[in-house]
Amino acid sequence: MISLARALELLDKSAIRHRTEVVSLVEASGRYLAESVRATFDIPPFSKSAMDGYAVRSEDVRELDASLKVSGIVAAGARSDVPLRVGEAIQIMTGAPVPEGADQVVRVEYSHRDGDYVSFDSKERSTNIIAQGENAAIGEVLLDPRRLRPHDVGVAASVGHGSLSVYSKPVLGIISTGDELREPGEDHEPGTIFNSNAYQLHCQAEAVGYRVKYFGIAKDTAESLNEKIAAALDTVDVLVLSGGVSKGAFDYVPAVLETVNVREVFHRISVKPGRPTYFGIRTNGDRTQYVFGLPGNPVSTFVMFELFVHRLLRLMCGLAPELPPLVATLGESISRNDTERTELIPVMLEGDTLTPVRYGGSSHLNALSRANALIEIPLGSPGPQKGERVNARPI
Repeated sequence: MISLARALELLDKSAIRHRTEVVSLVEASGRYLAESVRATFDIPPFSKSAMDGYAVRSEDVRELDASLKVSGIVAAGARSDVPLRVGEAIQIMTGAPVPEGADQVVRVEYSHRDGDYVSFDSKERSTNIIAQGENAAIGEVLLDPRRLRPHDVGVAASVGHGSLSVYSKPVLGIISTGDELREPGEDHEPGTIFNSNAYQLHCQAEAVGYRVKYFGIAKDTAESLNEKIAAALDTVDVLVLSGGVSKGAFDYVPAVLETVNVREVFHRISVKPGRPTYFGIRTNGDRTQYVFGLPGNPVSTFVMFELFVHRLLRLMCGLAPELPPLVATLGESISRNDTERTELIPVMLEGDTLTPVRYGGSSHLNALSRANALIEIPLGSPGPQKGERVNARPI
């Protein structure tokens, strides 16, 4: 059995960057950007007005009783080729280029128009001009590699990109194992349980950017497992099995994976929940596939996906292995008797306070519905005390 830190280290060393592809902007949100996006011109490319109003020389409007002749108008999208002369104003619209000679725009709300002349009843505290290059200079990095959000796509569009280079979505396959499992909607017979793990994993995987294929339930036989695993490995980049990885009489997953040339990287971690977790790799020519065997208890399955399978995707897509943790204050002390493993505890983060939820262990799935974060209690620690600042992982 290895430490959680060592298991994460081995995963990180095993991850290989995934292939890339070019997608249109409307397909880009939620994808992982493969190349930085730079400004192809100054932003804005010219000094422009931030207001509807009048472009003026500030020295001409120092006195509120000044009356300036309106010598023209500039609309957004138009050019201003005539310079502003002393004692004049040019009407200007938001986004329009500022005429040469003007160093301020007085908003229309402060103006009083009388024929060809305008005066102002209040002074501006700002120039109301967005200078050329004020938001970004040509060549400046606007988007570094990241998972793209809608506003990131807007940034790319604003500098003329019609498409973006992103990492292809790895295909993740899911297999549930266990004779006791029934699919939701089937009859609930004595001794059976509904298969929650497959649907939980499916949603977790799609939420972080995998494409998902579900291969159904494998029976607790080597033959059934072999059939399902072989079919999955024909098409997936990452395979996740839930159940069958412990040391029970019907836990065949590690042995069957060995028969299909999956090399074990680690099996069994000093972590709670999730101790039986398995990770292996299969290499076929230039293709590398990753296989996770997660415990069957649903909280273990959920937590190990968050710690390992999500981490693998970020590494395959060129990012740091995990997002920075949130730091908050613990609202209630947490104590534990078993300090021989690192433990992940579900908590509710509200504002700056973390509160442990009622939690009965790795089969207590509905505890997660009351939590929105996990905190990690290190090996050997009896638990953090009320008022301590602790790291939290959002879920």
